[in-house]
Amino acid sequence: MTMNMRNAERDAERDAGDEAVAALLRAVPERKFPDVSASVVSAILRRRRARRFGFVAAAAAAAVAAMVVVPSLRHESPPEHPVVVAEAEAPAPDPGPDAWLLKAQEADGTWDPARWGGSREYLPAVTGFAMMALVRDGDGDGAADGAAARAAQALRAMQGRDGRLGGGRTLHNHAIAAGALLRLYETGRFPELFSVVDGAVNYIRDSQDADGGWGETAGGAAAGVWLVDALGRADALGWRDKGGHLRRGLRALERAADDPAEALATAPTLAAKREAVADLCRKWIEENPVSRAGGRVYEASVAAR
Repeated sequence: MTMNMRNAERDAERDAGDEAVAALLRAVPERKFPDVSASVVSAILRRRRARRFGFVAAAAAAAVAAMVVVPSLRHESPPEHPVVVAEAEAPAPDPGPDAWLLKAQEADGTWDPARWGGSREYLPAVTGFAMMALVRDGDGDGAADGAAARAAQALRAMQGRDGRLGGGRTLHNHAIAAGALLRLYETGRFPELFSVVDGAVNYIRDSQDADGGWGETAGGAAAGVWLVDALGRADALGWRDKGGHLRRGLRALERAADDPAEALATAPTLAAKREAVADLCRKWIEENPVSRAGGRVYEASVAAR
């Protein structure tokens, strides 16, 4: 027997009792008061029905709530948490050529091309290119000037008694290293370089041939241009060309059947010819942005100019 059936039986028994009470009331002799038994019974019945209806409605509501709430509790999803996606770290910016050159300098002050895809044979020349890239006109930069000063000391340490900077079978090393030292000395910020510059200039003069060139070991016209450029800068800085070495070197370039001859042909004065040779050196660097001999050091030096 269900709970609803038991409740219905109890309600029926109560209703029968109420009818018995009403019958007793009707048996009482009438007095002056009206018969209210019917009203009492009706009121009791209404209250009973109201209670039963309210119970049933509450039970139904509870059942519906259980059907809705309980499953939701059973299947309730875990609280959502924001998904934190780790952002990939941006790659470190590639340092500029100046910063890269400062970082790549060796402890002894040189720039070793062998570490960066080049040939150690050209260490003096590559060191010279890096020096020229870091040191510019004006007040200068402390870090760049310090690096250039250490490089100059390294070149001084490898200078022979004859004034030559670096060994090897070609004068490229000496020509470019001497040109770099002269460019540093031109700024006026490195007066201590006088002796090493003086030795380098004297070696260029002493190794010059009678026709104004430097022979096949000079490395061709390119080395000749750098050597004449060094003589021209030395002349402008006070190394007097008493022996005519600069003029002979210029005439040798004018006899060449290539760019030097064309550039010098239109230069009317000695000063103009010196500037024309300096332009040839700049042009040579611009037209040779990559060098197997110098590797990345040379490339960074070109980019930093």
